[in-house]
Amino acid sequence: MKSSAEKWKSHSHLVARYDFETDPGPLRVLPNRSSRRDDGLRGSIIGANWSSGRWPDKGALDFKRPGDRVRIEVPRAAKSVTLIAWLRIDGLEKGFQSILLSDGWDRPGAFHWQIHRDGYLELGVWHGDQNVTPNSQAIFEMQPADFGRWMQLAVVYDGDKKSVTHYRDGEVLGEVPLPVVVPIAIGKAEIGNWSPPPQDARQIRQFNGRIDELLFFDTALTPAEIGAAYENGKP
Repeated sequence: MKSSAEKWKSHSHLVARYDFETDPGPLRVLPNRSSRRDDGLRGSIIGANWSSGRWPDKGALDFKRPGDRVRIEVPRAAKSVTLIAWLRIDGLEKGFQSILLSDGWDRPGAFHWQIHRDGYLELGVWHGDQNVTPNSQAIFEMQPADFGRWMQLAVVYDGDKKSVTHYRDGEVLGEVPLPVVVPIAIGKAEIGNWSPPPQDARQIRQFNGRIDELLFFDTALTPAEIGAAYENGKP
């Protein structure tokens, strides 16, 4: 079986394609396998261990310890973005669990995509207006059977429509209007964790589980495209 990323590898707006497959290269490097082949977007694996993914011959990274993370840098900004991740949640002990978070906060376009244990998905984008919330949330319920099960999560930040849409397994969980739109500037960031400013060092947001695919597009994919990505990638 092939990763759902195979279907998208030639997409003109696919910036980064992390398929979490090991290869003969360095085991602490997560290659960017988009058609652009931008080596500057490869990740540095810190702590997280290689494991099995959605099917027996699929690779994944297992995030368990507070230091487990993948460091990346996305230097370019974009008016609209889509992120699609295949992951397995093993626990929700922390208040927040990181999927992809920019370093720090308090700068225009900083991007925080995370799961809250109180039952919602959140995309935070800093826009500089202290009087308007930077967070877009959607209800995300986890049943006991959902822990240890592979699922696809996706989020679309649409600068033209001025909205954020959250998805789970190809289905819309919620669409939130954006009161303020700024270009997304992920910059230096982490998959599966967060490096907060020194004054917030106690705010650990480690992900507890496995990730075996992450796609980053610099455009807003349609609901049909998100659904197709799920159908092509489900185990």
